[in-house]
Amino acid sequence: MKGLRPIAFGAVVAGSAALVFLTLGSAPATDFEIALTDGESADRGAVEQDLARFTESCPDLLSTHQDRIQHAEAQHRPAMPYRANTYGWESELRLRVKIADDGRAASGHVVDYYIGQNGWLTQKAEGAHLCGLPGDTDRDTFVEL
Repeated sequence: MKGLRPIAFGAVVAGSAALVFLTLGSAPATDFEIALTDGESADRGAVEQDLARFTESCPDLLSTHQDRIQHAEAQHRPAMPYRANTYGWESELRLRVKIADDGRAASGHVVDYYIGQNGWLTQKAEGAHLCGLPGDTDRDTFVEL
């Protein structure tokens, strides 16, 4: 996995909502704040597995571009109807990454990655470029896992 792996995990529960915190990466680590939708029973293993599969197939984001990430958050939730119908996902992990406005690739962009059971996708060409992939502005970039 090229040195990128889950290295810390914790959870905070308040009422029916839960926040799960997962730290991924190598030094310096990138923290992802992961919000679980109310009443959802996503477990630690499923969240770790989704993020680990994503980082294995998009290593450039947390290596080449890690120092450019200003904010990262993820939300585990039921899949949006379009992705449920198109990709057969029951649930998805949306990883939202804010890139520094530094004049380089994807400068100033907020990029969403949607991670499901059989792959992940991004709807911006810049999101694909941050993973070292060609991107198309007219359609999703889907990576099968």
